[in-house]
Amino acid sequence: MKQKKRVAMVLAAGYGERLRPLTLVCPKPLLPVGGTPILHTILTQLKRHGFEKVVINTHHLGHMIKESVGDGSGFGLKVYYSEEEKILGAGGGIKAAQKLLGDGTFLVINGDVIADAPLGDIWERHLKKGGAATLVVKDDPSIPGWGDIKIDDQGLVRQILGRPKCDAPLKPRLFIGIQVIEPVFFSFVEHGVKASSTNDVYPAMLESGLIINSYEYTGKFLDIGTPERYRQACASF
Repeated sequence: MKQKKRVAMVLAAGYGERLRPLTLVCPKPLLPVGGTPILHTILTQLKRHGFEKVVINTHHLGHMIKESVGDGSGFGLKVYYSEEEKILGAGGGIKAAQKLLGDGTFLVINGDVIADAPLGDIWERHLKKGGAATLVVKDDPSIPGWGDIKIDDQGLVRQILGRPKCDAPLKPRLFIGIQVIEPVFFSFVEHGVKASSTNDVYPAMLESGLIINSYEYTGKFLDIGTPERYRQACASF
């Protein structure tokens, strides 16, 4: 079987409201951690794991992101931009980039994720197991959002934010903002409409009977959603 070209999308359009005033003058993905903008670290990581094409969605201070990354040649990548006139959320943003992403499998990573996750292994595991998507999860009750995702003993995602109803014994997990997706995802989002992947799209996919797998990540993960957590992340490097 022909190796699928590794295509990725970085979600970088948000306002980073909880990190104000820092994000009033700098988009959250360009905030430095360990002396390097988070987005630069992500792009370097994608290159290291064999990704060639990357789509970045932009809105808030998007010109700064384009100036910082350019065409991606400095990272050994081909970078394209999906510019959103209005914020569309993760699900809507992915839908808006459909033409750039193409009709194959693609990986999506939040532009504020600090995790040395094995992206190549996650990609290959997804292709081997099949399913409509694979969500990278972590078992860490100390991080906000733990429990939003619930998986069964086989690692199947069975419930997201309480949908759909499930009477089987499930294990709570944290979704860390990395996922591998099949194009069927696009069928569950209307173009130009704001939608959340976790609130809207994935629960609807589960309710339709599609299979969503999980990938358990046990390594370092830093959440920089608040000024306090951002300071903690910087101090850990």
